[in-house]
Amino acid sequence: IGLIVLFALCVIRPLDPLSVESLRLKTFDMYQRAVPRETPTDQPRQVVVIDIDEESLASIGQWPWPRTYLAQMVQNLMAMGAAVIGFDVFFVEPDRMSPGAFAQSVGSLDDELKKKLESMPSNDEVFAKVLSQSRVVLGQTAYQEEITGADELPKTTPLAFIGGDPKPHLWSYKAAVGNTKILADAALGRGMVTINPDSDSVIRRVPAILRVNDKIYPTLTFEMLRVATGQTTYAIRMNQDGIQNVVVQRIKIPTDKNGQLYVYFRKHHLSKADGMYISAKNVLLGTVNPQSIQGRLVLVGTSAAGLLDIRNSPVDDNIPGVEVHANMLENILQQQFLKRPSDALGMELVTALLAGLIMIVLVPQLGAAWTAGLALIIISSAFGVSWYMFSEHLTLIDATYPAGSAFILYTLLTYTNYTKTAAERR
Repeated sequence: IGLIVLFALCVIRPLDPLSVESLRLKTFDMYQRAVPRETPTDQPRQVVVIDIDEESLASIGQWPWPRTYLAQMVQNLMAMGAAVIGFDVFFVEPDRMSPGAFAQSVGSLDDELKKKLESMPSNDEVFAKVLSQSRVVLGQTAYQEEITGADELPKTTPLAFIGGDPKPHLWSYKAAVGNTKILADAALGRGMVTINPDSDSVIRRVPAILRVNDKIYPTLTFEMLRVATGQTTYAIRMNQDGIQNVVVQRIKIPTDKNGQLYVYFRKHHLSKADGMYISAKNVLLGTVNPQSIQGRLVLVGTSAAGLLDIRNSPVDDNIPGVEVHANMLENILQQQFLKRPSDALGMELVTALLAGLIMIVLVPQLGAAWTAGLALIIISSAFGVSWYMFSEHLTLIDATYPAGSAFILYTLLTYTNYTKTAAERR
């Protein structure tokens, strides 16, 4: 019976049902909550977020703002020395507040004023001119469903393959939505802001690269790194299991075999307290200290609840979605990567198999009392090794399945021995 159950456990793990995956991920979440990422205090901040917050909306007006405002924001940030600016928003349609569009929407204007408004540059043209003179990456997103009218895919970035074609391993989507052509052509980069929460709506992994039909797109953070370092391309390195890492300016960023980056999160309240967030209103008004922008990678996003970009992380609930990208950038810049080895599943299965065999051999011989201590040692050792690998090497090794297998087999064999003894007594 024990061997049959052990065989079943070894078959179930590669199938990774939701309950098994959830237990593993929750354990990894517990590790992050116990030891969240810390930013070195002896180094200047490398990433800042320009926050379209409630205060900015109350001061400037409801979103979306006229793109002339965004053009002014970009000009101010570049004047303060921003290394690159990434927008965690996208501009799918022309600005309806352009002078010509306004003239068309108001019917009571006299002909002379209407012609004058229509002759003025559109807000998109003003924004595009500023983008063409700046280091800006615009966001775009992918969808699992087909989108009516979205026949032409957005532009992508040239890339190189090392060791094979990554397309079969990537998350695949059917459609993508980018920005208006005039803006997309003017920007130096375009990156995906697509985030795939796990089944419990928690963000743990973010695609570093993804596939839309036959095109491969980088995420927003990777495009920002490429533009900031002046590169024209990036590389995807493969091994026998799938994708190994993505290389930008000789920086190797490890991913899982599907091109996803495990994000090591920082506590949200610390990011708010130490100057990562700067109100968009202050940037527009020019009241920001240039030293807080100079040389930084700048993300533009929102924490306003009404704009519906609020996410859950392993260490915090309800953080702005832009902070996920900020954490990714800091992971890369500080070389603090969470790693899930490609052979982790094999190691965990072998451990579960050995633990199960020990229980099968020793429980009938030594009895429940002696093997209870042995089971406790096996379970404690599994979690001890797992915790050590995380705390010292930021490596994710699952202890729950080997420990759970040992516990299940100990309980089953103890109960079997008990029922056998009870039957013999009867």
